[in-house]
Amino acid sequence: VLQAGVDHSLLAATQAGKVIYVSRDQIEIASSYKLKGRPLFSAKRREMGVRMVGAGAVREGDWCVSLQQNGRLALHTARDLIGAGIIQVKSDLVAFATFSEVSWR
Repeated sequence: VLQAGVDHSLLAATQAGKVIYVSRDQIEIASSYKLKGRPLFSAKRREMGVRMVGAGAVREGDWCVSLQQNGRLALHTARDLIGAGIIQVKSDLVAFATFSEVSWR
């Protein structure tokens, strides 16, 4: 959840482990639920079968968890994923979630 006065960005992951980062200044708040927004990746990539497995609001100090199809569960810092742009995977990602350190204490 994006909160007023808190500098969150969007972090998302595809099934191949590609991490997509959208900074707070690139996020537009919709004025209506009827607006479609903009895609995070091109129509060509979507036609090739790229699929999003998860996304969340993050700050650099937050955490992310990924689950691969082979059962491998991994914990990542948002900072590391923003810098790397990819999650090293041996099989497709099936889930990706973000959370704040405060939310699990």
